[in-house]
Amino acid sequence: GADTAERILQPRFYGGSEDDLDRAMNQLRRRNCRFLVAGRVNAEGNFVDLDSLNIPMKYRDLFTPIPASRFRIDLSSTQLRGSG
Repeated sequence: GADTAERILQPRFYGGSEDDLDRAMNQLRRRNCRFLVAGRVNAEGNFVDLDSLNIPMKYRDLFTPIPASRFRIDLSSTQLRGSG
């Protein structure tokens, strides 16, 4: 989800180092890896997608949005489990 895409770029997950974050992202790029990002409804009830995030331009090519029209159903996981 979009929330995870945003967290992936937080230096705290790379020992607090911007350089280590940059190295990790460049390694993914060299291996032709990409993140597919689906939007999510946040705690305030707003739908947040890749375009809503502040992804630095130097990493933008690593993230590909999944259009909401391809997956979005506004039900909680509890509601989904109860419908079966």
